[in-house]
Amino acid sequence: MKTKQVIYFIILVNLFGLIISFSESETTNKLEKQQIFDSAEPIDDNFYTPPQNLTASGEIGYVQLNWTASEFGVNINVESYNIYRSITNDSSFTFITSLSSMELSYQDFTGDPGIEYFYFVTAGIVIIDPSWEEQESESSNIVSAVSLAMLPPQNLTASGEIGYVQLNWTAPSGASAFPQSSYNIYRSLTNDSIFTFIDSAYNWELSYQDNDVVCGTEYFYYVSIFTFQESNQSNIVSAIPIGVPSLPSNLQATPGNESVALHWESPILNNGSTILWYNIYRTTNVGGSFSYQFNTSSMNAIDVNLTNGHEYYYKVSAASIAGESEFSNNASAIPVNQSTVPTAPLNPSISTGKDYLDADDYIQLTWDKPVSNGGALINEYRIYRSEDNESFSYIGYNTMLRYFDIEIENGTTYYYYITAVNSIGESNTSSIAESNNTSVLNKATPPENITAKAGLGFVFLEWDAPLSNGSSSWGLTYFYIYRSTRSTTGFPEYFLGLSYYDEFYYNDTSVENGTTYYYYVTTYNDYDESLGSSIVNATPYASYGPSSPQNLQATPSNCTVGLQWEVPTLSGASIIKYYEIYRSTNNTTAYTQIGTSFSEEYNDTTVTNNITYYYYVVAVNNYAASPQSNEVSAIFVIIAPSAPQNLQTTPSNCTIELQWDAPALTGTGPIIHYEIYRSTNDTTSYTQIGTSFSEEYNDTTVTNNITYYYYVVAVNNYAVGPQSNEVSGIPALFATVPSKPLNLQAITNIVEVQLYWNISSTNGGEPIFNYTVYRSTTNGTDYIAIVNTNTTSYIDENVTQGYIYFYVVKAINIIGESEKSNQVSARLKETPSAPTGLRIESNFADGVPYNILEWNAPLSNGSAPILYYNIYRANNTAEYSSDENIPYEIIGTSTITQFTDDGDLVPHMNYYYKIVAVNIYGESIGISDTFHIEEDSSPLGPIDLLLVLIGVVGASIIYKKKRK
Repeated sequence: MKTKQVIYFIILVNLFGLIISFSESETTNKLEKQQIFDSAEPIDDNFYTPPQNLTASGEIGYVQLNWTASEFGVNINVESYNIYRSITNDSSFTFITSLSSMELSYQDFTGDPGIEYFYFVTAGIVIIDPSWEEQESESSNIVSAVSLAMLPPQNLTASGEIGYVQLNWTAPSGASAFPQSSYNIYRSLTNDSIFTFIDSAYNWELSYQDNDVVCGTEYFYYVSIFTFQESNQSNIVSAIPIGVPSLPSNLQATPGNESVALHWESPILNNGSTILWYNIYRTTNVGGSFSYQFNTSSMNAIDVNLTNGHEYYYKVSAASIAGESEFSNNASAIPVNQSTVPTAPLNPSISTGKDYLDADDYIQLTWDKPVSNGGALINEYRIYRSEDNESFSYIGYNTMLRYFDIEIENGTTYYYYITAVNSIGESNTSSIAESNNTSVLNKATPPENITAKAGLGFVFLEWDAPLSNGSSSWGLTYFYIYRSTRSTTGFPEYFLGLSYYDEFYYNDTSVENGTTYYYYVTTYNDYDESLGSSIVNATPYASYGPSSPQNLQATPSNCTVGLQWEVPTLSGASIIKYYEIYRSTNNTTAYTQIGTSFSEEYNDTTVTNNITYYYYVVAVNNYAASPQSNEVSAIFVIIAPSAPQNLQTTPSNCTIELQWDAPALTGTGPIIHYEIYRSTNDTTSYTQIGTSFSEEYNDTTVTNNITYYYYVVAVNNYAVGPQSNEVSGIPALFATVPSKPLNLQAITNIVEVQLYWNISSTNGGEPIFNYTVYRSTTNGTDYIAIVNTNTTSYIDENVTQGYIYFYVVKAINIIGESEKSNQVSARLKETPSAPTGLRIESNFADGVPYNILEWNAPLSNGSAPILYYNIYRANNTAEYSSDENIPYEIIGTSTITQFTDDGDLVPHMNYYYKIVAVNIYGESIGISDTFHIEEDSSPLGPIDLLLVLIGVVGASIIYKKKRK
């Protein structure tokens, strides 16, 4: 035996002697001490217990904890209860919250559904006497539970309405327990693209109206519920919101005998709603008010009973259940007995000149209108030219009665003729005009900066002198003034007058008030007339008051008529101050002013639905009121939805299932519900038996073998529609297999797969007595039945980490087995792989041994990052047949791959170590090693000498006692 072992042996022997010596004196006083204890009262004012009878249950979205209060003495106060939680029963527990001493339950919403959590509770106590001392009790019993995931919203439906999409769903089971929860709405343009969150709804709201849509576009939706975490998505639905169609295009009018034929092209977009008809509007004045004439479902129409020779103007709109579109382009035609080409233009003439603005030489052709336009408007005049008076070529066209030919050479003789063109064709040629060996003279330039100012009964024109007088030696002679009632075509309608060369103004008093006139002015020198100035226009006042407001329109809605109009063409002698609105319930008399507006719109909210109202508006300036605007009418008609379509019955045992299609027309507003009526004969005595918010209804109040008759009506916001087709059904006991189970879901942890599903929507007429769970390791095929159960859940424990499993469920009644449910996949959560390469180094400090352990990190972290390492040790010199038999105890944790064991190590003792890695799903498989500590060969230290001294003293005492 080595030196230190001998010394320790001596010390132990002497200490043993001391114990024997003391035990003798202890024995002599034993009876006396027992008498003292027997005479004391067994009262402990400082006693207390931990919380009792802790239980845990997994609920939807949380874990429910309950316990009974701690017991305690009069000198103890229980101040609080502390809740601790862990993901494994043998790992470190974490404090999560503290409750008052009055609270004996707790709901833990902070965990993830499907994960098993372990809990214990302690009591926070205060020892009142002799000092105020705070302590924590021992822990209660440990319990565990798994919270369940919230099911998604059920039965999501979507319907496209006018300007929006309507969503409806039913709440999932358990949602009412979470009044603070909300529904999240997601939307996408395609079923397979990323869905975007668009809004949320309160817990009690089971519908949503999406107004941020483009009509005619299909949208896809799903909904989830958010409690303390978000559920899976609901079923995906889609709908197309409907809107007013775009305007018809390319309207054309073709004259006939006392008629005009109209043709147009359909709108580019119908915006999700079928076009029902087209509305035709007509006026007889340019810029006049159009009035409704008739409608048609085709893109062709003929307006008859017209007056030949009068021009008619048209526009068209498209109508659907969403409303009326904007108007098409305007088109006009003059009905004639039989349209022909125009007669030839008259009196062609030629003049020459030079444009000083562009420095171009030109020949100006002018001519007069044909005697007849052939019964159709002249669209253009075509100009033909020749240099030999034989071969004429087309060189251009104009809509006015003149043309400037700048592609000329001085000294060349040119020949011209003109034709007129209408919708029927081209006229004969005019007479030929000859340029007679062209020699260009320089004309003066037109007047500058012409302006026109209107007054009551006159238009006053002013201008500046031209930039050049041309090549005239005499200078300017006159200014010629021309006027027309059209802005471009028809100039000059007639020569109005002249002004002398030094007068740069002209006052036109030969006007009609309220008519718009167009003017231009030319310069005349002793050679020729210049080109025209820019065109200006003005409208002389009809009075000091404004002209009438333009294009009054009325838009009816529920109990409201919206009026819009355009400002008058003339404001009169001052600006317009306001508008007065007049209304009547007939279009002849009894108009009453109902309001005033300072803008070009007004909302009449004092109307009643289904009554026609007539309106006009007048404008008021500082001096007078205008004539009334055009008259319009409006009525908001309450339109009931059309009948539900294709009503059908499906009888079964004590049940008749009704299904139908939505009405073709929803009428005024969306359909809000359906009413179901029933009778036991097919003639009378129908009674309403229920209401449905979708296109189906189950009547479970029937008796087998009796014939029942049904019809359904649709109800919108305003009216009830006509009844659907009538159907009948006889309920009877004929059963089928159940429908497939619904909404299969899978939740995993590290050892099992938890399956949950909803019951089938129909049991086929016979009770469902079992569900068969099928499993496969191949996606979509090779399923094998693994269990039959009469519940809607199953826990599959026969699974292995690293594998993906696919599951489906079928329902069974006495008829047979249903179709497969939806497929779900699952993979177990995984703990880390084992650490590797354990290395141990033994050391002594002041004669005290300690071991340094090092190892390598695992090759895999499992399904979550490694949190820390647990270090286990067994200190028994016995030999063990296998690692499983070694009684390991945890001695510490480490967040790195190193640990120092300095805990009461004894030389010559066999120590067994095991290191395990821990993530949130548990511990890895450990690695182990055995280590034997050798004796320290260093000299005796102070502690060693002290122990020797104690041994010597002990031996002396033993010796003395033996001598006595």
